[in-house]
Amino acid sequence: MGNTTWKNIERGVCEYLGCTRSGPTGITGPDCSCGDIPISVQVKHRENIPVWFSDMVSQTVGQADPGKLPLLVLHALGKSINESYTIVRLSDMRNLLIAAGMIHATQRQEEENR
Repeated sequence: MGNTTWKNIERGVCEYLGCTRSGPTGITGPDCSCGDIPISVQVKHRENIPVWFSDMVSQTVGQADPGKLPLLVLHALGKSINESYTIVRLSDMRNLLIAAGMIHATQRQEEENR
């Protein structure tokens, strides 16, 4: 029997965002089917996240004023600014989607956030 951890992570992320897992289509399509929600979700599960990356996210979150979205912009030398990456924690993205009326929190999800 193969390792199903990544499948469970995909299911959990998709459900958390109000979507359903598409199945093993990651190479040809998004991991989550989100219907009318204007997002395309690809889930990557790794044993470790680089410390430097976690440190950058922690700094961004720690310096955000209350009620502000912690948004990390990661720019590569020699690239155009519009080719930069934006990094947002999943919980913050979900809260943004809820505030925009694009998804609705389930009772279970509200309890998990407390």
